[in-house]
Amino acid sequence: MSPSRSRSRPRSISSRRAATCAPPCSRLGSSQCAARRPWRSTRRSTSRRRAFPARVPGTRFLNAFLPTRPDQALRVGLVRPDHREGAPVVTVIVDPYRRTVVDVFDPQTMSAGEKVIAWQRALHYGIGLGGGYKFLVFVSGVIIPVFAVTGFLMWWIKRRNRRAGERAKQAILHGAGQAAE
Repeated sequence: MSPSRSRSRPRSISSRRAATCAPPCSRLGSSQCAARRPWRSTRRSTSRRRAFPARVPGTRFLNAFLPTRPDQALRVGLVRPDHREGAPVVTVIVDPYRRTVVDVFDPQTMSAGEKVIAWQRALHYGIGLGGGYKFLVFVSGVIIPVFAVTGFLMWWIKRRNRRAGERAKQAILHGAGQAAE
């Protein structure tokens, strides 16, 4: 792993691809390059939003993530009519400088392993799986502290009973010793 990458947070596939988008004005000064940022224009945003679902037929626009750095791509999220809450969305990666589609991540064309990875976020947050799943997650989280408390109480009661038994035994032995005298 290179020292420039963060070890604490893994980078997603789309962010790795997004890093390949370099502005054509990268050799220019930063002030000249900032003036050519294509996402600043809102006049044609409605027509662009309609263009992305045309790339993946049968989808509608859900969201868009604008790049935070000049070398990142625009990410557009699309959903199908039968989309369930928490299900992976179709992600279109767009080079904002060339206005071309770099890649499309479609859950219908993913392999089994990619689908499992795509569903991990929904499983982690319990989205779209109903109240039963959320209750099971709640119980599995609460049961560990409950085991700790009940384990301590069982140990404490056993210790108290053991000490009471030892005191009773000592009293019996002490009483038997006095009676023999």
